[in-house]
Amino acid sequence: MNDLPDILQVASQLALPLHPIQGGRQYTTPCWACHSRGNKPDTNRKGHLTIRPDKGVFRCPRCGYSGNGYTMARDFVGKERAIQIVGSVGDYNGVKLQELEPAGIETRNVVYNAFLDKLVLSPRHRNDINSRGLNDDIVDKNNYKTTPLWDSTGGICSLLIKDGYPLERIPGFFKNREGKWVFMTLPGFLIPVRDQQQRIQGFQIRVDDKYLDMKENLRKYIWFSSAGKKTGCSSGAPVHTALPLDRKITPETKLWITEGPLKADIASVYMGLPFLGVAGVSLYRQAAQEVKNLQVNKAVIAYDADMHENPHVKAAEKELVKELLSRGIKAVPVIWADVLGKGIDDLLTNLITQEFPLSKITLERLITVNTGLQKEINIDISIKIR
Repeated sequence: MNDLPDILQVASQLALPLHPIQGGRQYTTPCWACHSRGNKPDTNRKGHLTIRPDKGVFRCPRCGYSGNGYTMARDFVGKERAIQIVGSVGDYNGVKLQELEPAGIETRNVVYNAFLDKLVLSPRHRNDINSRGLNDDIVDKNNYKTTPLWDSTGGICSLLIKDGYPLERIPGFFKNREGKWVFMTLPGFLIPVRDQQQRIQGFQIRVDDKYLDMKENLRKYIWFSSAGKKTGCSSGAPVHTALPLDRKITPETKLWITEGPLKADIASVYMGLPFLGVAGVSLYRQAAQEVKNLQVNKAVIAYDADMHENPHVKAAEKELVKELLSRGIKAVPVIWADVLGKGIDDLLTNLITQEFPLSKITLERLITVNTGLQKEINIDISIKIR
């Protein structure tokens, strides 16, 4: 096989529809694996699976399936024919992007905090976050901010540069065709993604629903990233650490894991415990390694309660349990009745706002251990809502 066979030629031989994005640097096509991996079929016209020609790889952010040109061909025509197809296509000779490594965490944290100081949170977005269960003090502490209009990005970058903040290798920022620094933006609000020391690693954007209705191929949460830009760099998908005030993580800390930084922020406030928020359930190895890096001995996994209807989430939870156990960490997946709330954040806010006639209830009466995944459990999950 070629060192880097042209994955676009492979896709063409398989008659896959290709839709260019990022000026032809990447392509999308409907994911053929979503249905078999527990999601509904990918019926989006342009598809969710993204192909990266210069790397010769693909990945679906919806179901987490990934691979290369050979994997793609094998899925459609089997191993023998896949070897023939990959061997017959030429090497990729298109543009190969020279990706810049992001600046170190200290630099990113300083620049990102200065960046947030230039922004405001609109009343509408504040109300949206309040409705998720966070009061104004927490909203201000977490520093959520409304994304500005595109026409404002150059001016904000000029102010940051004037104040002495470097924008090179800061994910989200890049130079436009005129050589002027700008940053990516979409209608919505920024969610800081923090590390154990509460330094800002990057941001997710919660895209406004009205804008999502106009864009069929856009996800609700996207990364603040300038990947694919000549002077930009990828944000990656760092794991978010949500810490209650004055709380430190020790080996005996009861650490919880859920999907999504904002969900982790909300649950951490109500339970008074640290939460990890992963950007997608398919990132189970990254989540498990982050737990290991935090040097804790046990972790509770709290994915959405409707996982019994989503085999992909159920399978990802199982893989996360395996990854944690392989690192010597006690893993406890928990479940609750989905009528009480889809996510752990919904469950907690519904109880606090008295959506259910439950008074002085404790979580151990609602959240139970998913013994179908882990039978030897030596961790107490009972915790009163704050």
